[in-house]
Amino acid sequence: MYDPRPLPVGMKGLGPGISTTVGATLVNWLLSVWKGRNKELLLASCMIMSKFVLLFGPNGMEKLTLLAAFGGALATLTPDTPHLVYPFGILCGFGVGGVLVPAATIAVTVAPDNLISSCVALALSVRVVGGSIGYSIYYNVFKNKLTTALPLKIGEFAVAAGLPPSNAVAFVGTYLTAPENITQVPGVTPAVLEGAIIGTRWAYSEALRYVWITSIPFGVLACVACLFLGDIGSYMTNRVAAVNKRGRAVAEHRSTAL
Repeated sequence: MYDPRPLPVGMKGLGPGISTTVGATLVNWLLSVWKGRNKELLLASCMIMSKFVLLFGPNGMEKLTLLAAFGGALATLTPDTPHLVYPFGILCGFGVGGVLVPAATIAVTVAPDNLISSCVALALSVRVVGGSIGYSIYYNVFKNKLTTALPLKIGEFAVAAGLPPSNAVAFVGTYLTAPENITQVPGVTPAVLEGAIIGTRWAYSEALRYVWITSIPFGVLACVACLFLGDIGSYMTNRVAAVNKRGRAVAEHRSTAL
């Protein structure tokens, strides 16, 4: 969708990576500061990660107006709005970080001492399995939408750039299957090729939009699940669950850290 040079690509990915780390660290710290507020903290993080509102125009989806916030707003990105990648991506990353690590922290806090290691292992396993399922769903949505949108967008933008409509089918087929022979198609000019590149970007934008929209219901379910969390304040004591080889406590000090 955007500039493929390494520096712009890296800058677009740097913000979400840093904000995910900040979100995980900050929410974990707030769990210690606001004992018993684990439900509110995770709910806020899930809302930041997934909140999305649709305002439909008079002609339905064709005239759709999008009012989005945070993670769901990534569905509104187009090739003409590269500047929006940074704020939306950073906010989404903050919400992801606020759920990713603190959820495991909460589980470990309430787990019996002899089951802490099992709890950590289960949390990691669930994360990997859930990621695999999510990847499969999102990839199939993306692939199906791109398969439909790509030839249509390439042909549309190529014709708009000056390609004769009668050559559109041959141009799209050659462009997608044998691009090295594209100059042999009658009517191809540098402007037409540039139009095809722009059309490709818009096709990817259209396909990725449905990936982000598909993710929203999972975020909504996560928000609902947060409402059923219990208060962990009574479990947050200064006791350290660690023993040495002789069975004695290694440390039992005053600390508010989890």
